[in-house]
Amino acid sequence: MLDLRKIGALIICCVFLSACQQSFRLAERPVGGKPDNNKVALMPLDILLSEKTAGGMLEPNAVWTEQAKRNLLEGLRKNPSFGRAEVVEVSLPPVDSPDEKTFLSFQRLHSAVGASILAHSYQPALVLPTKGAKLDWTMGPLARQLQDKTKTRYALFLHVNDTYASGGRVALIIASALLFGVAPEGGTQTGFASLVDLETGDIVWFNHLSRNAGDLRNYASAQETIDTLFLGFPLGKDCGSC
Repeated sequence: MLDLRKIGALIICCVFLSACQQSFRLAERPVGGKPDNNKVALMPLDILLSEKTAGGMLEPNAVWTEQAKRNLLEGLRKNPSFGRAEVVEVSLPPVDSPDEKTFLSFQRLHSAVGASILAHSYQPALVLPTKGAKLDWTMGPLARQLQDKTKTRYALFLHVNDTYASGGRVALIIASALLFGVAPEGGTQTGFASLVDLETGDIVWFNHLSRNAGDLRNYASAQETIDTLFLGFPLGKDCGSC
C-alpha cells in the first residue's frame, strides 16, 4: 500500500505534464442515465494540510485541516458541477466501529488506485500498453458494500494534500534565490478526485491537480480549487467538455 508521501511524490511528478494535456479522464461508457439514478455519495474528505519546515519536513496541522474540510464541503455544496445529481454527504462513522474500518479501507484503496492512475495514465514513460490513456481502473466488486450502506449509484472520493512554507522555509527560499539563483520548493497543492460506479466498482471519471498555488484555509481560494478539480465532471449542469 502506498503511503501519503509516495502518493504526493507521484502527484508532483505530474506537475510539468499537467500543463500540456487535458487533466480529466472519462470512462468510455456513458455516465449518468436517468436523473433518478444519479445519486452520489460524497465520501468523507481525505484532506491533510501541513507546514513545510526550513529543513523540508512536513508537520500536519489539524486546525488548518479542519478549516479546509469546512471550506471544501461548502464549496462542493454550492458548485454547479453536481447539477444533475443528488448528492448525499456521508460522515465518517464512530471511531473503531466496523463501518469506520470499512470506510477507511475504501479511502486508502482510493488513494492507492488514484496514485496508480496518476503514474500510469499521465506519465508517458509509465503508460501501460493494455490501458493506454483510457480510464480503465476499478476499485473492485467490494464497492457494492458501499452501495449497500449509502443506497447510491455513485461514490465521490476526494484526496488532497496542501502544504505551506513556514517562516523559516520562506527565509531559506529568499536567501537561496539571492545567493545561488535557485530556490527550494515552497508550498504545493496536490490532489485527485474520482467518481466510482458502485454497481461495478469502476472509476468513471477522474481528475487531478498539482501546483504551487492555492490555499484551502481561505474560502474563496478553496472554491477555485473545487472549480479546477471538478472540470469535466459528468453529472454537471454544463458539461460541454465531457
